Amino acid sequence: MISDRQFFQQLAAQGVITRAEALTAVKTGEIPAVLQRAIEDLPPEQQFEANMIVSGATTFQRSHPLTVAIGVACGWTSDQIDALFRSAAEL
Repeated sequence: MISDRQFFQQLAAQGVITRAEALTAVKTGEIPAVLQRAIEDLPPEQQFEANMIVSGATTFQRSHPLTVAIGVACGWTSDQIDALFRSAAEL
């Protein structure tokens, strides 16, 4: 499990989102554009939950099914998702 700060900071460190997007996500819950597009690619019945989680969660769990779904929608492999969580946990 990682905090929302760790999650968004690591995404910025990897160049997935900008530092400004990371800061805004942590401050206001605004979902960065790349993640919003990934959420919109999910089945409609998963989109509300995904929006709620990404915009409002204070922690992110690697084992959550939406973590996998959003990762796949972003084009990430399971190994890449694991690496993101490991790196974020060190922040």
